[in-house]
Amino acid sequence: MRNHQNVLMLAVMVALASMTAVAEEQTAHSKLADELPEVNVQADAPNEIRYKPKRASTATKTDADIMDIPQVVNVVPQQVLIDQQARSLDDAIKNVSGITMGNNFGHTADSLFVRGFGGSFFGASSGILRDGLRSQTSRNFSITTERVEVLKGPSSLLYGIQDPGGVVNVISKKPLSEQRTEINLLANSFGGGSGWVDFSTPLNDEAGFRILAEHEGSDYWRNFGQTKRTLVAPSFAWAGDKLRVNVNYEYLDFEVPFDRGTVFLNGKPLDVPDSRRFGERFEVMEGISQYAQGKVEYDLTQKVTLRGSVAWSNEINSDRRVMIASLAANGDATRTVQGVDDRERDNLYASFDVLSKFDIASTKHEVLAGFDFEKLDAKDPSFFRLNTVGGFNVYNPQYGVIQEPTTITAANTFAWQRSDTDVENKSVFLQDTIHFGEQWIALLGGRYQESEQFASQRDLRLANPVKVITNDSKSDVFLPRVGLVYRPQTWLSLFTNYSESFKPNISVDGAAQGPFDPEEGVIYEAGAKLDLANGVSATAAVFNIIKENVLVTEGGVSRTAGEVRSRGLEIDVAGKLSDHWDVISTYAYTDTETLKDAATANTVGKRLVNSPKNMASLYLNYRTGTPS
Repeated sequence: MRNHQNVLMLAVMVALASMTAVAEEQTAHSKLADELPEVNVQADAPNEIRYKPKRASTATKTDADIMDIPQVVNVVPQQVLIDQQARSLDDAIKNVSGITMGNNFGHTADSLFVRGFGGSFFGASSGILRDGLRSQTSRNFSITTERVEVLKGPSSLLYGIQDPGGVVNVISKKPLSEQRTEINLLANSFGGGSGWVDFSTPLNDEAGFRILAEHEGSDYWRNFGQTKRTLVAPSFAWAGDKLRVNVNYEYLDFEVPFDRGTVFLNGKPLDVPDSRRFGERFEVMEGISQYAQGKVEYDLTQKVTLRGSVAWSNEINSDRRVMIASLAANGDATRTVQGVDDRERDNLYASFDVLSKFDIASTKHEVLAGFDFEKLDAKDPSFFRLNTVGGFNVYNPQYGVIQEPTTITAANTFAWQRSDTDVENKSVFLQDTIHFGEQWIALLGGRYQESEQFASQRDLRLANPVKVITNDSKSDVFLPRVGLVYRPQTWLSLFTNYSESFKPNISVDGAAQGPFDPEEGVIYEAGAKLDLANGVSATAAVFNIIKENVLVTEGGVSRTAGEVRSRGLEIDVAGKLSDHWDVISTYAYTDTETLKDAATANTVGKRLVNSPKNMASLYLNYRTGTPS
């Protein structure tokens, strides 16, 4: 792997240079705190909002009361992440109904299904945002995470190309208005551990700096493997009378086990110890990921604000994994090695908008108008699959039969390919949140989206590896969004909404019949939210989602299924039960079905993958000591 120590050293030097400028004493209440309260979320928040945040930004791209949003919004706040010692996005989303883990690429990438849809871990529709902008890094949760917000249902109006189930927005920690230093050490029961530091300080009344750094070297929970990670993440915030600026950067150097899990025989998992791996010690993914984001806000007047955000993410990684190609009843297996060298995902996402607040007659309006641009370059310069090798038994494994490949040639490969994908998305959007008195709120909006995809594949086993497969397409669509809220009481909110989603289909497999029509989704949703005086909130919602032109892969061949449906009920409860007890509980009933498909597919009437019909969770936290 290429040496990126210069980038790491630069980040450390920037951090140290900024720290030397800090005065010894700072005013506890600065402009930074006054101007940017939404980024000053701390672990010692008042007890009544420890588990029950009252506001969120993902649903409307504005700081909004959750009770006023005509859509389901779930927030996993900082205190929950601390209490549960969450170490991954999978840990965080266990606190939200209707979300399951998807194909996480051998436990190396974030992949989520929301209401039965999703599963992408790379690409222009991964469904995972960082501070409201799409990220292309494989992992998006770390010690830099402040909280996680989940917006259920199609979110294409504000976030472009997405699945109709919803999006997950990972909110980053920002500089605080007073100095704080936190040091943590974590030991792993399997061996090794990690340590991290969080340092934040005001630079003056208007500016602040924060840096988080972590190093991990821990043993894997199976019979071999080790996780190695080094992370450095500085951030800067400045808040003047009219201008506000936030800049953050994250650098991660990682080497993690590539683990595809267990093996099934005759439809059942093998009866072997959970700790047993069927690969080799060289099965790892290693790489460098970087993420940078800048946000600027300027108040033209007290009621008109210009906002701009730009995010850049880049990840270069390589992997080796051993796959079982065939398995006999006695446990004898043939295996193959496959992997990618220098896989790269480079993504630039920019969003600019104007937020205006004004009154017309007796109605209050909050209008958001803007445009987005996204450019994704994805390269797999050398994907290979070696010829199969025997001599391995899953019940009595002898490791070392297969060695890590040092040379890839046409002679020793079953497949050797290069794939390139370029995506450009452009869009304009308009949203109006209208308040009719104290009880009625309407949300109206639309987005015009253009998307271009250029995909190609080359067979590197050929003497002249020209493009053998191309899949270029261009599409555009208008996406509406309508929502309504009725608040008969301050503690009760009734809501309903209708919205649509859009996602281009990209495939470069040799037998594909593409280019394919884009996936399109429609959702109807209704529900109720309660904000009880004793500190507990609850949300219940029913939904029905129809999705057409779903891309599926069977036997390495891509095609589109005609129409699928997901409908169900979700209930989320969170908050303070008493002075000592906090609770988060969820329940989801999700009924998924393939409604239309090719007659030969034999899928009509069957459930979608990764969509259990019933899911439930309960977490109780007891706090000792005298209540504050």
